[in-house]
Amino acid sequence: MRTGNNLLWVLLLAASMPSVAQTRYSRVSIQIPPQGLTWLTAKGVSFDHGEVNEESNSFITSLNTKQLAALKATGTSYTVLIEDEEAAFKQQYR
Repeated sequence: MRTGNNLLWVLLLAASMPSVAQTRYSRVSIQIPPQGLTWLTAKGVSFDHGEVNEESNSFITSLNTKQLAALKATGTSYTVLIEDEEAAFKQQYR
């Protein structure tokens, strides 16, 4: 009986954990707002890498679905360059 209870707890725990495979990353070009990139991070848009394009005053980075939703909520202008980076990578290197 004890083994059955342990198995049940393991299954419940596993079902409640978000899967890494379900996280989609998109490559986006963000129009840098007048308040700057630090303003975006204060609004929940976190990033640890990217590239500034000074000609277009934009910042290109990869965001997961949660970060992309936070960006959308700010009203900041952005363009999705690659919808699903993992799928694009797999397609490129078949």
